[in-house]
Amino acid sequence: MDDRLAVPTWNFRRLHREDFDQLQEWLADPVVARWWYHEVSDEALERDFGPSVDRGEPGEDLLALGDGVPAGLVQRCRLADYSEYATSLAALTPLSPQAWTVDYLLGAAHRGRGWAAAMLRAAVADLRVAHPEAAEIVVPVVAGNRASWRLLEATGFERIAEGDLEPDNPIDPPLHYVYRLGPVATVADQLPSREEDVLVRRLGEADAEPFATGTRDEAVREYGHLPLAEYTPQIVREQIDGVIRDGLESDSLAVLAVADADTDVFLGSLVLFDIGDQSAEVGFWLAPQARGRGVAQKTLRVAARLARARGLGELRARTHPENLGSRRALTRAGFTAVGEAREEATPSGARTTVLSFRCRLT
Repeated sequence: MDDRLAVPTWNFRRLHREDFDQLQEWLADPVVARWWYHEVSDEALERDFGPSVDRGEPGEDLLALGDGVPAGLVQRCRLADYSEYATSLAALTPLSPQAWTVDYLLGAAHRGRGWAAAMLRAAVADLRVAHPEAAEIVVPVVAGNRASWRLLEATGFERIAEGDLEPDNPIDPPLHYVYRLGPVATVADQLPSREEDVLVRRLGEADAEPFATGTRDEAVREYGHLPLAEYTPQIVREQIDGVIRDGLESDSLAVLAVADADTDVFLGSLVLFDIGDQSAEVGFWLAPQARGRGVAQKTLRVAARLARARGLGELRARTHPENLGSRRALTRAGFTAVGEAREEATPSGARTTVLSFRCRLT
């Protein structure tokens, strides 16, 4: 398997003094030292990280654990708690009273594997859970640190300002770029969403009949693995007013319509499910008249756009090995096959052979 696809599950905990030896090693690494420019003596670590360990200051130093293994450090704080720094930054861009900032490093053993963006995205998700009041995340980066600001861009941050701030390393010019990540957009907030001649939107009452008809198609029955064995227009209407509406409101499940962008004719359905902090699974099916014209590929592009704005770093998908049309659409939309075909439970509860796919959104 491609090692770049083997991205771990990330967790974060407060830094302990027992972690100082590992932190000392990371800070002494030339790549890290170039930008963090931090003393690495025992006395310096105690001076600069001890108060956070003892909960004696508002900022938080977190050990980043990839599959339980220490892999990096994340610092986060509410900017208003550090007034001098916030005042300097506010001279470049307006700040919300609930603006937060983050800083990050990844240990040398874990670089070059595609982990940095995944760690940062997970850190942002963890911050939003721990501090839901955070209205925005604002990060200044010295302009010369291209790797850092490119990482922010890959994780969804937008450059909003630039100007002079005191650099961490005195050898750097004062020019900084300022990046911002606003509140997460729910899937519902982004609807409808268009990709060329394909429109993804909420399911409506007028879709009940074509939806039910589409689920009776032989290919949909064979490969769709829908939760119910039979769909009638009435069942679809009840779901639209029940579980489908509730899923969109809670931002945990999105059962959507795929339609012709010009005529609004129903073409099929797109589903985002198992939506978590970092990833979700995507499924889709198309009515016979929608196949063979690139609708699936365009629909998957919309799914990736919705997921990216939702703050997710990855989409997963599964399909039967013999479903060549689905495999082709997934590949053309940027998904990569992961592992070998194996038997798994489907959303319908049945067990079947599937190929797994993954699409990185960073």
